[in-house]
Order: sequence, then C-alpha cells, then structure tokens
Amino acid sequence: MDMAAHHQRLERDPWFASLEAPLRARILARVRLRSFAQDGRIYRIGDPPDGLHAVVEGDVRLVAYPAPGRQILNMILRPGNWFGEVSVLDGGPRPHDAIAIRPTLVASLSPPDIDALAAEAPGFYRHVGTLSCRHQRASLRFIGALLTASPEDRILALARTAASPGDDGVATLRMTQEDMAGLVGLSRQHLNTLLGQMERGGRITRGYGVIRVLDRGAADSD
Repeated sequence: MDMAAHHQRLERDPWFASLEAPLRARILARVRLRSFAQDGRIYRIGDPPDGLHAVVEGDVRLVAYPAPGRQILNMILRPGNWFGEVSVLDGGPRPHDAIAIRPTLVASLSPPDIDALAAEAPGFYRHVGTLSCRHQRASLRFIGALLTASPEDRILALARTAASPGDDGVATLRMTQEDMAGLVGLSRQHLNTLLGQMERGGRITRGYGVIRVLDRGAADSD
C-alpha cells in the first residue's frame, strides 16, 4: 500500500476528518510510519510522551493494570484511529500499554512536530482534547458493559470489541488465554471451561493464541 492509500485510510477516521483541510495536510506531511510485530509495544505504561499515533494497518489494544494479575482493556483501535493523546495534553507518563494485536503499521507525530503544528494552528490542542473526550466516552461505555455482564457476556463483549477479520473473513481474536482472563476478570481455569463450552456449542474454535468466532452475533458490533 502506497503513502497516498495510507493517507486515505487515516482520513476516514471521524475525528481526523473533522479537522480543517489545511491542518490535516500539515499532519499528514509530518507523520512517519513504524511497523510492529504481533504483541509489539508501541509504548509501555510509564513511558514518557513520545507523540501522537494512528493505526494505519492492523489493530492496537490499550491495556492498564490496576492490580497484580489484573488487566483492564481500555480500547481497541482499528485502522484510521488515533491514540496517545492523554500524554500529549498533560505531558505525563503513558497511563497504559499500547500493544499490537497483529502485525501493525502505525503513523506517528513526534513531540517536536506536535509543537510545530500547535504554533501553526492555535486550535490544534483543542482538537486533541476532543479526541481525548471521544476516547473517554467509548472507554466508559465498554468498561460499564463489562462490569454488569455475566462471564459469558464478558467474553462475547470482548469478542465484539477485539476480534478482527482473519484471512478467510472469519472474525478472529488474537490473544492468549492469560491475557483474555485478565481482561474479562476470570481465572484461566474458569475461562478455559467457558471457552470449552462455547467451542462444543459451535460458537468458536480455538488455536494457539487465536480464537475464531463462528457465532456472528458474538462478533458483530452493536
């Protein structure tokens, strides 16, 4: 895929598309592309700010760790989605890990480029604040749904959010059972029992680090 196609993908994102055309052009002229293998970290919790990022190809999950052995899935980011805005706004360390779910291409704006954009377009940080608000609302909706759901529904909610099409078009969740158990708040043993029941019921199939979601109702977004 050439650079023009990458730019078109980024411009399909509602937040980015809402920016003024001259600002979009300035951003696209400054981004640099980086590739990450599956499970590669774009950044880690506690890292200093390294800029603003967007998914070009692949998928990224944002994960926090409120207690030992526990994980909270804040968000799944698809091609076109921007992220990393919290540390851009407050200058603080990264509040979560950003992890590539599969081989992923990311477009990044460095802190010096962000400073230059802010000088050229005084409303730039207001736009970044709007992006943060969008993410906060989406994250609260997802976490609220998980907290009130049964264990089975938590697994399905994760499937709806995190699965992406495989090579054959079947929704595929690329995640270890250890990570999945932490994200849905279950022990590995309990999760394995439930996944076995779902597999016997024809709703999923399992492989190493991969769950294929055969139940379209589970994989489709609300």
